[in-house]
Amino acid sequence: MNKTDDILEKLKTARQPAIEDPDVLTDLIMDSLPEQVASQEVPAKKSHAILMALRIISSVAAAYLLGLFFIVNDETPVTPVTIHQSANTPSLCEGSTPGEIYTCYMERKKGQQTTYSLIKKKIYESQH
Repeated sequence: MNKTDDILEKLKTARQPAIEDPDVLTDLIMDSLPEQVASQEVPAKKSHAILMALRIISSVAAAYLLGLFFIVNDETPVTPVTIHQSANTPSLCEGSTPGEIYTCYMERKKGQQTTYSLIKKKIYESQH
């Protein structure tokens, strides 16, 4: 047998001490341990670097969104597109069922320009 097995066998055969009051023993062991303070502080350098990175990222995002806002709002006002209506078609989407209301809404939406097409048009105009 090797050395570890020999030690384990000796420990198995050894007589266990009888403990009269286990709570007192636990208290004695705990009192004999040195006091340690748990450090939960993040190093100042690391937290400062994270804050700076977040500030830079949020500043760039804000500038981008502000520029996008001005590009979209710089467009000439879009005139409302009228849908070809027959004499018996109501001017507003009036329907008795949700399906009819949805169909009317989608027909009106087809004629309107999307924000994407407005941005694309603005970029094309600025390049030429």
